[in-house]
Amino acid sequence: MATVRAIMRVFATSLRIGCALVTMVASLGLAPDDFPIIGSYVQNRPCHGDGTDPKRLLVIISADEVTYRDGTCTLTDKRREGNKVWTRATCTSRSGTILSGEVTFTIRADNNLEMVDAENTYATVLFRCP
Repeated sequence: MATVRAIMRVFATSLRIGCALVTMVASLGLAPDDFPIIGSYVQNRPCHGDGTDPKRLLVIISADEVTYRDGTCTLTDKRREGNKVWTRATCTSRSGTILSGEVTFTIRADNNLEMVDAENTYATVLFRCP
């Protein structure tokens, strides 16, 4: 009976370690080179990057979220093909409204981004800050 308990303890420990590893790997998503849109941007106008850009138009993209004047979007399920990056965005506005959907970022030749949601109800150009 002691042997069965020992085997069960080893199995339970292995299972916990395996689950932790799966969770870690799943949370990694794309490598930084595969998510090249990380940076600071200004919506619909060139960014000066000298502090004179309108704060209401600033957008900051990290590996896990987009922060903008009206709230924050959590990014999951990221994938990339060529100059396009798709991600699921779950956005929470300052008022508490939550919206979720797929967003496509297209990296233009000038290194700025065209952003559009899957339903084509919102589109903008994000100009990369120096």
